[in-house]
Amino acid sequence: MIPFSILYLHFLFPQSLFRQHQRLSPLQNGIEPLQALKSGQLSPAKPHRSSTLTRYRADSEHVPLPFVAEYYAQRAVVPGTLLITEATFISPESSGYALLPGIYNADQIAAWKEVTSAVHAKGSFIYVQLWALGRAAEPETLEAEFGKGVVKFGSSSDVSLYGNTPKPYTEEEI
Repeated sequence: MIPFSILYLHFLFPQSLFRQHQRLSPLQNGIEPLQALKSGQLSPAKPHRSSTLTRYRADSEHVPLPFVAEYYAQRAVVPGTLLITEATFISPESSGYALLPGIYNADQIAAWKEVTSAVHAKGSFIYVQLWALGRAAEPETLEAEFGKGVVKFGSSSDVSLYGNTPKPYTEEEI
């Protein structure tokens, strides 16, 4: 089995020296790296070639800032490009970092509609990368944003990370 990091390099640099190695030949299922793929009704002309990045371009309410639409539109300049957004919180409980976008209230959804409209105007496609931090959240950020005890610092178990121990979610909470 080829390690993910090698496949990723192969995906980014298909004409590189990596291609000369037998173990890095085209995938066994016949799909060449950087070949356009069809998924359902989505048929991007150009495959996505860059990693998603955490941009810290949202306000204190997790609403993407006005220039975010321009940022994604610039990356959609070639019609048919498929973009995957930065990680985006799915709920207040899933957050825990400041200045990152969410998509769980009307203001956030309206801002993301501007982003998707800008990308679609370029003839490209966009998917949002959904994110729930769980134990990686910063409990002090949750408390500062929502108040003490308002949002649970939770995860699937009570295994700590960075010295913070989350409370496990119950079956009902999930």
